[in-house]
Order: sequence, then C-alpha cells, then structure tokens
Amino acid sequence: MRKVLYVVVVLSMVLMLSAGAAMAKNQDGEKGNAGKAKAAVQSDSTQSDSTVQADSEKSNGESKVTGQGHKSYQGQQLKEFKQKLDACQAQGEVEEDIPDINGHWAAESIKKMKAIGVFEGYEDGTFRPEDSITQAEITVLVMRMANKDTRQEDNQLTIEDLNLEDVPDWARESVQEAVYKGVVNINRFHSQVQADRAQVAVQLAKALELTPVDTEDIPFADGSLISPEDLGYIMALYQEGIIVGSPEGKFNPNSAITRAEMAVIAERVINQSELAPDTEQDTEQNTEQNMEQNTEQNTEQDTEQNTEQNTEQNTEQ
Repeated sequence: MRKVLYVVVVLSMVLMLSAGAAMAKNQDGEKGNAGKAKAAVQSDSTQSDSTVQADSEKSNGESKVTGQGHKSYQGQQLKEFKQKLDACQAQGEVEEDIPDINGHWAAESIKKMKAIGVFEGYEDGTFRPEDSITQAEITVLVMRMANKDTRQEDNQLTIEDLNLEDVPDWARESVQEAVYKGVVNINRFHSQVQADRAQVAVQLAKALELTPVDTEDIPFADGSLISPEDLGYIMALYQEGIIVGSPEGKFNPNSAITRAEMAVIAERVINQSELAPDTEQDTEQNTEQNMEQNTEQNTEQDTEQNTEQNTEQNTEQ
C-alpha cells in the first residue's frame, strides 16, 4: 500500500513540473511574438514618416539634398537651341499646328521644342504626346543636346564592335556617337525596347557631362528601387532641377516616359543653360575690343603726358 501511494505522489509531482515548463515556454513565445509585432509596426511607421517628409519637403519647395549648383551646359548645339528658344519666348505664343495636343498639359513645351528642332512630329502632323519612347528615340533626342566636342578618352570601341544591326538607320549615327562619349552602355542598349525613366535620366546626365553626386539623402520614397550604378546621375539631375518626383514623392525608375514628359524635360535643360562664349569668333571679337580699348587708353595717356611736358618747358623758358 505504501509503495502505491509513493508511486502516485511521484507521478503527480512529475505532471506538475511538466505543466509549469509548458506554461513558461508559452509565455516566452508570446513575448517573442509581441516583440516581432512591435518591430514590424515601428518599421512601417518609420517608412511612412519618411515618405510623408519627402512629400512635405517637395511641396514646400525645400530639400535637404545639397548639390553642386547649376551647371553651364556646354556645346554649340545646345547654345543654338538656347538662342532659338529665347527668340520663341520673346515672341510670345508659338504658332505650331499640332492637332492632337490641344488642351494637353504640356502643349506649350511641345510647341517650343518642335519649333526649335529638338522634337519632330509624325508625317500626319500629330505629336502623340502620350506615346512612350524607345531607347533609340531617346538616344537621338539626348544627343541633340549633348556636347559633341568631347569624347571618352579610354573608349577603344570600333564600329565593328558595336553591332548596331538592330538599330534603325535614322538612329545609328546618334547611338554610335553616344557610345563613344560614354552616354550609352551598349551592353544595356536595346533600340526597339521602350526606355524607362532611370535610363533616360542617366543618359541625359552623361550627355550634359554631369558628375554623379552624393546619394546619402535620397528624396524619393522608392529610392531603393534605383540601381546604385544609376542613382548618382539621377540625383545630379534632381539637384539641377531638371527632374522631379511624382506628387507621391516617387521617382518610378522602371516606368516608361512619354514624349510629352520628355519635351518638358528638354525645355528645362535648354532654359536654364547659361552658356559662355565658346567659339573662335567670340574670342577674336573680345580680343579686338580689348586691343582697341588699350590703344585708346595709351593714346590718351601719351597725349596728357606730352601736354604736361610742353607746358612745363614753356613755363621755364
């Protein structure tokens, strides 16, 4: 009888210890799950605050991103576009009969860019503002604004290396030139595929000879979607005021860009370019003016000195 009671007591104690361990394990598990849930909420809250801050700074016209200041974009072609655009804007409204842009938000930019030769319309007279742009088309547009006097020194590619068979005839020269200047990476180039916003921004920044800038403070809520290889160039354009994000504070790097959007971007580039005289004719004119001024000054000084000397001599006599 005593042995039976002893066995019963031992079994009871074992069951109680097992139940206690199970309860302790469940409490630890609940604490761990609660910690994970708190971390997830904190992460979502932080991300949301960051996005709201970017939108707020953008809407107020402020930015914590520090830049290199506006650059004087060089190149004779861009200088000519600037002169033509200034003339167009001085005349007021541009007279361009484009039937499919009436009432379009970018109509004025489209008219100006077509009038000065940056864009061309289609044979039927339309512009098709909402059409996306292929990589071949964007390269032609970008190279129209590029400084064609410079070339990447370490580029050893020949025309045979480029393999431009799939590039349309009308774009082949521009693509070849873009590769030589380092504007286009031929390994990432597919002429008939639509260009995304990141590709357009990088090509434009390289064509304008902008250097990549610091990417520590990214104003775009979707900045993590931008390739690190492209981000510095995109930020350079952002700091120049050439590109801006969407109203939601996003850049949308993988989205297509339309012909209308590209017309607006091209107008910004040309409008804010302040080009110094860079032709031989300008240099010669400045040299001649300086020589004339120096000659006049020297003549006046000699005349004054001679007059004073003659006066002193006459007085002494």
